Amino acid sequence: MENHSGPYYGEDGTCECGLAVHNYGGYGDTYRTFAHEWGSYASKGDILHTKTCTKCGTSWVERHGYENDTCVCGRVKKDGEHQHYANWSTAGPESFVNIDCATHSFTCDECGERVIDLHHLAFYNDVGHYCKCHAEIGVSGPTYYNTHKYEYVPVDDEIHQYVCSKCGYVHIKSPHYFGNGNICETCGYEKENIATPPKAQTGLVYNGEVQEGVGVGQSWTGFTITGYAGKDAGEYTATATLKEGYTWTDGTTDDKIIQWSIAPAEITEVTLSQTVFYYNGEVRTPEVTEVKAGNLIVPDTDYSVSYEAYTKDLGIFKVEVSGKENFTGKVFATYEIKKGAVPPTAKTDLVYNGKIQIGIEEAETSWIGYKVVGYTEKNAGDYFAVAALMDGYVWTDGTTDVKIIKWSIAPAALTEIKLSETTLVYDGTVQKPVITSVLSETVPATNPATDYEIVMLRLQHMHCVQLKYMFR
Repeated sequence: MENHSGPYYGEDGTCECGLAVHNYGGYGDTYRTFAHEWGSYASKGDILHTKTCTKCGTSWVERHGYENDTCVCGRVKKDGEHQHYANWSTAGPESFVNIDCATHSFTCDECGERVIDLHHLAFYNDVGHYCKCHAEIGVSGPTYYNTHKYEYVPVDDEIHQYVCSKCGYVHIKSPHYFGNGNICETCGYEKENIATPPKAQTGLVYNGEVQEGVGVGQSWTGFTITGYAGKDAGEYTATATLKEGYTWTDGTTDDKIIQWSIAPAEITEVTLSQTVFYYNGEVRTPEVTEVKAGNLIVPDTDYSVSYEAYTKDLGIFKVEVSGKENFTGKVFATYEIKKGAVPPTAKTDLVYNGKIQIGIEEAETSWIGYKVVGYTEKNAGDYFAVAALMDGYVWTDGTTDVKIIKWSIAPAALTEIKLSETTLVYDGTVQKPVITSVLSETVPATNPATDYEIVMLRLQHMHCVQLKYMFR
């Protein structure tokens, strides 16, 4: 805040910004100033110690005060120690020596020690209001004290200080209080309507959040700014415009154009869906599952992927990921194609044809990396082939056990039957024709009689019996 406001004189309080404040000044006046925070004490002998404000460095001198024989400054009261005093009625002026506007020293009547006193003091009948040490004092209540004669002295556009006009002692420094105008209501300082142009922030890198690129950590007094914030990587332009009545520090009044930028984030890491493949004769390429830039996950719209050519052979291959849009840089990942055997599979359309047939598929990758037994047969039926790996190979599914492949040959369908006779004349005896041949599409030669069975159906009607023969 430009000014801090607290309660009236004599009270401590808290400014609306949260800062603890204390007020100094006359009754009924409100002063805006920081509270001292006394952070260290230092003994200055048997009588006095100093305490120092951690905010402004102001030091304050005061007498020791004992609780259980120990002062807040750490001094321990000595045995038999007494309170020094001087009888002002009988002591001569030579016993008192002026030090500054608030203090003098005197000689203790009891022990003769030279002692510093915190206040000048005069009796009622001292017409000229002079202390015994010859210091001129003022009037305050029933006793006359000489005090510092404080007045506010401007330091710069931001603060003034409370200074003794007699000895120069600085009591406190505090911010100006301008209210709604240009004149400090405390010290009368009139500030010029001068505005300091804002500066561009440097070193900004894309982080997925809105970032301010102009005027960060600077006072915006006397002007407004547009275009000072952005999220995506790129170049930005901010414009600072003076408020009415203000001038830039260089004497101009035109808008200030400030160029600033957010740099793309550097990608740092790539994760692949798979890093090991087994040879199968086809191109093997993994998917890119995640790309990161530090802790940021890079969306797939902000990077491109390229693979090495001929990635179906054995070897180690590289994947290159390049950042774009809000990201930059390149990262690499590798994957390997190892010796791999493609497990054989059974043929599914074999039909008896009178010849020896192969029961597993024959492709480009068949027989690579393994040996098979039990894969040929002639007759119809169910069979089992066994495939075992050669040394140095694994199956493409990552296993190494033998593979058992069930395969079969279906029986051939009979398509044609030839008989010696198709019509017989009833003669009272059992009659049947002779089968001359049985044919199948897949078996061109006549099937042996062991490969079919005759079933006779008897149909009797009046004067004749017709015989039909079915084969299987």
